[in-house]
Amino acid sequence: MQLSQSPKNLNHPNSASSNFSNSKWLAILLLIFGLGLLGLVDALLIIPLKDLTVANSGNDFSVFWAGAQTVLKGSNPYLTTPGSTFREIMLANGSNLQPLEPYISPHYLTLFFVPLALLPLGLAATIWTLISQILMAIAIILIIRVIRGKLTPPDLLLGLGIAMLWRYTFLVMLVGNISLALLGVVVAAFYCNRTGRPLLGGGLAAILLVKPQVVFLIVPLLLVMPSSLKAGEPASWLNRATYRRWAGFGAVSGLLAVYSFSLLPNWIGEWLKGVAATGYSDDPTLGAQVTSLRSVATALVSNQTLVLPVTLLLGLPFWVAILWLWWSHRRDVGSQPYLLSAAAVTSVLTTPYIRDYDSCLLLFPLLVGFFALRQVEAQIPPKKGLRLSWLGWGIAFLPYPLHLLAGQANFSYTLEPLIPLLLLGFSLWVWRIAAENGLIAGHSRAKSGKEVTA
Repeated sequence: MQLSQSPKNLNHPNSASSNFSNSKWLAILLLIFGLGLLGLVDALLIIPLKDLTVANSGNDFSVFWAGAQTVLKGSNPYLTTPGSTFREIMLANGSNLQPLEPYISPHYLTLFFVPLALLPLGLAATIWTLISQILMAIAIILIIRVIRGKLTPPDLLLGLGIAMLWRYTFLVMLVGNISLALLGVVVAAFYCNRTGRPLLGGGLAAILLVKPQVVFLIVPLLLVMPSSLKAGEPASWLNRATYRRWAGFGAVSGLLAVYSFSLLPNWIGEWLKGVAATGYSDDPTLGAQVTSLRSVATALVSNQTLVLPVTLLLGLPFWVAILWLWWSHRRDVGSQPYLLSAAAVTSVLTTPYIRDYDSCLLLFPLLVGFFALRQVEAQIPPKKGLRLSWLGWGIAFLPYPLHLLAGQANFSYTLEPLIPLLLLGFSLWVWRIAAENGLIAGHSRAKSGKEVTA
């Protein structure tokens, strides 16, 4: 008598392996489709809005792209005189010389744009926009994992919503600047340090030197984050993990130095001459165009030569406060997201030179605060339906009316520092709330590199 065929055993190892393989390939296909769709949106919407396919005024990506092309041709990217390679590349790609946007970034920045410089400007700009968006998404995911412990679809959607509402996020996409990518690098370096990958964390911190004027407080704190290499070992800011972090930072910094000085031995002098040739330092309207305390200093003093000293004087108390906060919490692993948030805000607030799109870096403290409050709400139900995390949405929206109000005064940015000031207070307040609700005490790192909460 023939036995009837039994149903397929879904619990069989081969079946489970097959299901996992199918789901893996489905995820890969969905990822490819999603990235392709996002790239299409960038090409049809973001890129045309400011015409990033031509080297026009305000297209920062075209400057980086042309600088990298100039290096590939063996020339000096800081030269913009008639007949220079950089100038000819810009002209060939649509620049109208009103004015010619110069390359005034560190020479080693071109290293990261060399692969894109092999492509036409329009295609390269689309790919760069897509890369920036992916790095932003990675930053959001890593922040959620640090603060909330696990990634959920609702949290990811909320994080993306706040990021896209943040005025500076869309602005940096329109000009093709590197600030959004730097946000991803900041968060990745922080996450690597926190999860037992100090060598990689230090190497990523070195990449931030492509924009030193905006990350001058962030980088030092990334290099002295308290950590331990073994489970149960007390965390410290100065141990073998720190030395490995410094080794990674030194290795990548050395690579950037070798690249720059081997191709252009006097690049620092050429860089300074290039900056001086722009006339930025002599521009009496510069102070009113930046979004840091320098715009406040410009409004306070009439003597142009005093603006920079007054800016530094205004920033001094903030720098002392950050140093004191670091020293007070130098062994406190759980406090590091909030300490780094305060440092990021202070960097943006007190730097002598910054543009409004650079404030997209403030997404780090904004999202850290938002998800910390979400975590508190998960443990303690909000009273009367009011949620503290809604403050995150309010801060994310605030730059729009504030910018419109500031624009009534001849496009003055004097009011813009109110945003980082408010965010600094928000970060410190959330830090206190997190400590009071046990989100800081008891944090430790397992030997595997995963975070656990005691």
